[in-house]
Amino acid sequence: VCSSDLLERFLWAESCAEGSVVVEHVLSDLQPRSVYSLLCNGRKLGDLKADDAGRIAFKRKLDDAGLQRFTLLIQ
Repeated sequence: VCSSDLLERFLWAESCAEGSVVVEHVLSDLQPRSVYSLLCNGRKLGDLKADDAGRIAFKRKLDDAGLQRFTLLIQ
């Protein structure tokens, strides 16, 4: 489940009971060619640029350490 607001901030949470599971994420309906900052549990993971169709794709390894809260912010 993902939520967004007028500030172009997207929030979602994930967890996995198994360790070392790699999840591929595809986020859509973003502003084309805009740069976004990706955070996990408040820590910046990096900057990602949306493609011409307004999509960003990335992979992230989940572990059994609990809930991971993601935030995607437009720069």
